[in-house]
Amino acid sequence: MKLALGEIHIHKLPKGDHYSDLRKILGRYLNADPREIEIVRDEMGKPHLGGAHASKLEFNLTHTEAKLLIAVAKEPVGVDMESLQRKIDYELILRRYFTESERHDFIESVQSVNADKREVFIKGWTRKEAILKAVGTGLSGMKEYLISFNQMNAGKYLNTDNYSLTDFSPEEGYWASVSLKRESIGKVTIFDGIQ
Repeated sequence: MKLALGEIHIHKLPKGDHYSDLRKILGRYLNADPREIEIVRDEMGKPHLGGAHASKLEFNLTHTEAKLLIAVAKEPVGVDMESLQRKIDYELILRRYFTESERHDFIESVQSVNADKREVFIKGWTRKEAILKAVGTGLSGMKEYLISFNQMNAGKYLNTDNYSLTDFSPEEGYWASVSLKRESIGKVTIFDGIQ
């Protein structure tokens, strides 16, 4: 499979042995036997290609309930997906992990569209997770990289020009965001299963 700069391929799968599925998918891009695909983790725990294939592709994965998404790109990429029905104490998480400006943005976003607070939070949370996974900081960067809860501003970060973001619904009842280390995302293609 071929990828252009700025392009992201999302592979949607049922949750299973995600590292086996990941190796099969990466093997298609690298024209390599999946058993030869080495996956290593950096000091923050982000998985990368190692060995002979190091730095040839970037990938990230996320899973929730019975769903798995694998994002593949040429630049650092992060993806997150959540069920819109997930039970979550969003007020506690907002207080603990989000900045004052993000909390203000959350309130304005809910009021501007008269939306369900939990749904607005979950959509913002996937944006935050996607950027943190692309950057590779994990939760330690929660207050360093700001996002907008307003869907109209979803692709615009409040404090960085180095990463782009887009949202999508992989299927009814789920929301996902993907971030790329690039000023803009060229194209996102979603595949069902291992292509």
